[in-house]
Amino acid sequence: MKTNSWVKTILAAALIIILTIIIVIFAFFYRISSQNRKHEQLETEIKQQMKDAVNDYANDYGNVVPILESYPDGNGKCGFRLSESGSDKTEKSYELEATRDAGKSWSVVNDDPFAGKTGIAEGIIFFTTQYGYIGLTDETGEKSEIYVTYDGGESFINIEISVDMVPQLKYDAADYDYYSMPTESDGKTSINVTTMRSDSGELVFVSEDDGKTWSPAE
Repeated sequence: MKTNSWVKTILAAALIIILTIIIVIFAFFYRISSQNRKHEQLETEIKQQMKDAVNDYANDYGNVVPILESYPDGNGKCGFRLSESGSDKTEKSYELEATRDAGKSWSVVNDDPFAGKTGIAEGIIFFTTQYGYIGLTDETGEKSEIYVTYDGGESFINIEISVDMVPQLKYDAADYDYYSMPTESDGKTSINVTTMRSDSGELVFVSEDDGKTWSPAE
């Protein structure tokens, strides 16, 4: 009888130990799971905040406002940016500002770079401290214009491209009125011109004289 009692005591103790271990393991994984849920919730909230921030800077067609700063000197000290000078969300006006100290301070170079036109800035790109481009779309985001400067932004010229130089256009030349921001490669500057029709395709025009003249890409 004493032996049976001793065995029962050992079994009861072992059972208590096993249950304790199970509870500890359960609590450990529950804590990890809870932390993961909190992390996922926090991550979701952060993503939503970022999405909301982007949406605050999007037009009615869902096009995110582009980066409006450009640093052409290679060391990040000299730069240009388009700064909003009006309060209208779809017909904005802009100033061109410049920095010489990596963005610590900015000064206005041109208080009306788009010559009185309003809309939504498409972008800004300077290839040198004197030569660069800025772009402006209308309030619908369906049309855009590109402007070029050769004097560090003090003055701009509206680029005009003769789309009718391209043979066998699918649509009227006047319909090709959306200009992408220029890119530069191998000493050539390129601009894509398109319509808002999904099947119109893109026309590529190239300049070999810093945007003074443009011709269809071969």
